[in-house]
Amino acid sequence: MTVLLFDSDLIFSSKVKGAIKRIGMDCEVVSRVEDLASATSANVQAIILNLDLFGQAYDLLHRFSKQGATLLGYYSHVNASLNKLAKEHGVTSFPRAIFISKLEDMLSCV
Repeated sequence: MTVLLFDSDLIFSSKVKGAIKRIGMDCEVVSRVEDLASATSANVQAIILNLDLFGQAYDLLHRFSKQGATLLGYYSHVNASLNKLAKEHGVTSFPRAIFISKLEDMLSCV
């Protein structure tokens, strides 16, 4: 199973990638929305988004959710308004500081 991670922060994305690998899943990291858009959705079980960087490209997630991919996201505590927007588009999201502690449990259910 593969998780697609959208983030350009190398330090935090390595923490996320480590958590994903600990539960036996593969992880592909992309740092541009264009790369996320061109990703193959067939093998992707989950999409993880750095919502601070993602912008308003939620329509692009529709094809992943149609295929059953779980949509997860995290955001800086100073951008809490992103949480409401993400939830409106089917993304389960948490503040960045909490996200990493919940990630393995969330992905174990995928």
